Amino acid sequence: MFCSNCGKPINEDISFCNSCGAATTKKLDVKKSNKGMKIGIISGAGVLTVALAAVLVFVLGDFGSAKNISSSRDRTFATDTNGRGTYDSPTASPGSAPQAIDTRRETLVVATSADFPPFEFINDNGEYDGFDIHVARAIANYLDMELRIDNMDFTSVIPSVTTGASDIGIAAITANDERRVSVDFSTPYFKSELVVVVRSDDNITSVQRLTDWGYTGSVAVQLNTTGDLMAGWFLEDADIRRYERVSDMVTEINVRRVEAIIVDIEAAHQLVNNYSGLRILNEKLAIEEYSIAVSKNNPVLAEKINNSIRYLIASGEMAQIYDRFFGGQ
Repeated sequence: MFCSNCGKPINEDISFCNSCGAATTKKLDVKKSNKGMKIGIISGAGVLTVALAAVLVFVLGDFGSAKNISSSRDRTFATDTNGRGTYDSPTASPGSAPQAIDTRRETLVVATSADFPPFEFINDNGEYDGFDIHVARAIANYLDMELRIDNMDFTSVIPSVTTGASDIGIAAITANDERRVSVDFSTPYFKSELVVVVRSDDNITSVQRLTDWGYTGSVAVQLNTTGDLMAGWFLEDADIRRYERVSDMVTEINVRRVEAIIVDIEAAHQLVNNYSGLRILNEKLAIEEYSIAVSKNNPVLAEKINNSIRYLIASGEMAQIYDRFFGGQ
């Protein structure tokens, strides 16, 4: 193709002459150009779409990872009413299997020695019964816990608490300095007196007869009890015989192998009512208070036990339990 102005050859694809600059009569194929523009736009849009898709995959993938991490800690992502992201805990992740709700209550394990009526004993139905048992049950109810009774010799109650085999010990236990070395004690929940039981036909008429210097008779006590401790203090010359169970002490006095029994007054009344030929001396050997033994490693439980005792006293429930076993005394 030649320029109409200077006659020199020009490229047919351009609209002006390279030599003289005159415009040519060649018209561009607008349709073709528009088509090319469309192709270019479409191609650019495709690239942009692919790029956006890649970004979304990366972002969503990262969010999914974060979501999985959150779910492993029982936290799931949710939105509030304004569409803002929140974390709800603990709930099951969407689409996961329903989680079972554990409705079991914690168990309060109680160590006792169920041979000391009316505080702890096994009744005619083979059930644990007594003032202490009912107090333990009321405490467990207050704490919303199940109750489990572990029966053992009295000498094993404190060790059971110190080793963690039992949560608490309740067995007409007097809180003294020797026991405080091993366990902590709750606020007192019962006040008692230490007395002496003798045979009705015996000539012993006062506690002083036993505590006088030179008395060498045989006296029965329950091992590691306050009676055991007091006998060692006040009956210096007596023959102190120690037994695991109160029932063994009763057998000994009935067959006249011992002359007296040192025991708490409530248990003494029970013995006199259940066994003929026994009586209680008028004087009191000592006054004592019962507390609940708790591990030194569990101050939280100790405070809960104290709160329970305060509630039972303030609400009148402790008085109701007392009347159930000692109402006639």
